[in-house]
Amino acid sequence: MIARLANPADTATWLEFLRVYEAAIMRFCRARGLRDGDAEEVCQDVAIALARQAHEWESTGRAGSFRSWLFETARRLCLKRIRDDRTFHSLDEVLSEISDSCDNAEQIVLSRESDDHRDWLFCAAAGIVQAEVESQTWQAFWRTTVDGVAPTNVAAELGVGVGTVYTAKCRVISRLRRCVAELEESNGGE
Repeated sequence: MIARLANPADTATWLEFLRVYEAAIMRFCRARGLRDGDAEEVCQDVAIALARQAHEWESTGRAGSFRSWLFETARRLCLKRIRDDRTFHSLDEVLSEISDSCDNAEQIVLSRESDDHRDWLFCAAAGIVQAEVESQTWQAFWRTTVDGVAPTNVAAELGVGVGTVYTAKCRVISRLRRCVAELEESNGGE
């Protein structure tokens, strides 16, 4: 895909890239505290960075090197957006908590990078799995697991039985686990 992305006129490839990666980048940015508009701008910035560098892309030969580059680019641009946003206050709160509770800065950085990587894997897997399952199945999973809504309430919202909600939730969780494992494997366990 990366070689085809070097051609800005290849609309089909760019649409495929967005279908596969845009939701993951958006979720990753929102998990870092960005508002929807800011997260959308980071997505655009990632696409611009990719467009500028696609013709120079050289694979490392390792499976997942493109996704690793994409993750690092999204992480870097997201952090830049947070740093540039003068109204972003929760970062100050996080830094204050970190300085109060930990003395070892290196451990904090390594822990945060690990958290970022885990979050990225979830966001990427969620984007893939969401595209694979029916909308109602995804909604049943998301509303119960992420939003914390009771399965009986979700069943009523979706007009299905409670058993259907539990089944959907279990199937999506199972597929997410497999997808995360596949992504980790393709990234060489990074």
